[in-house]
Amino acid sequence: MNNKLVYLTALTLQLTIINLGIGSRRYLARTQPMLNRDDNCEIVSEITRAKGVVKIKRPGESAFQSVKGNIKLCRGYLIKPVDETVYLKCIKPKSAMPKRLLVGYLSSAELPCERELNQCPGGPCRGGEEDFHIPLIITTGRFLNNRPKLRWLPVIDTKYYSITVSGKGVNWKASVNDDHITYDGPQLQQGQSYLIRVESINGDEKSDFSDETTLIMITEKEAMSFQNANAQIAAKDLANTVKDLEMAQLYIEYDLRVEAIEILKQLAPDVNGSEKISIYNTISKLYHDMGFYGFEESYKLEAQEVEGR
Repeated sequence: MNNKLVYLTALTLQLTIINLGIGSRRYLARTQPMLNRDDNCEIVSEITRAKGVVKIKRPGESAFQSVKGNIKLCRGYLIKPVDETVYLKCIKPKSAMPKRLLVGYLSSAELPCERELNQCPGGPCRGGEEDFHIPLIITTGRFLNNRPKLRWLPVIDTKYYSITVSGKGVNWKASVNDDHITYDGPQLQQGQSYLIRVESINGDEKSDFSDETTLIMITEKEAMSFQNANAQIAAKDLANTVKDLEMAQLYIEYDLRVEAIEILKQLAPDVNGSEKISIYNTISKLYHDMGFYGFEESYKLEAQEVEGR
């Protein structure tokens, strides 16, 4: 009887250890960063300095996986930072300069590494979306709103940013530790152009890295015409999403690209199928026209993702 009891106790303990081992492996599989499971894949880049969550989708998979940590990426992987900018180390082709991947923007593992910084396939050029040194200003071009939200891309290890808006009757300066600020200086005048400059500052010294661009206020005549057309849209008996689409199209017709993009980005989560694809393709085209080719390609990928579902 005692021998049987000892045997059963030992067997129970052995089974418990086996189950704990299986459970531990399952737990680790759920919590560890996704590793390279493609034996013959071509590793092209690696996520570095990743503190937040990144979504990754491998070729042939139907859904993104949320991961954390430094991860080597194969050609064809899709990546999207969720809550914090991450940086991409290029392995093929090799580059000493990490690339910046912004929260909410979709990219492939190879695209930032294979595209030369500031590469301009045609039209105007801003470029440099991945250059982590430059606080690239994305509030540029023509505007209706005389209190615009000024936006730029975050710079690695920056303490804060110094912003200047200058032009006729305006010499406004501000500082902020975020990547945007709402202009609250003297009212920007219709028909006038203003220079925006953003410097990244680390410690007591100004950085060598800055960016500047021009903000152009539309004329009084254009503004009146726009408001009349806007009132006609508002008076229509249409669903809110349809009104928003017409409003975005109105901004595009008046060459107010940044403001059109803001409307379309807010609208995209509320629509599906062909409407969502159309919105992403429109945003992609607007970014192309502004010279932001990295953003253009990001929204092309978004449209392809929806189309492939």
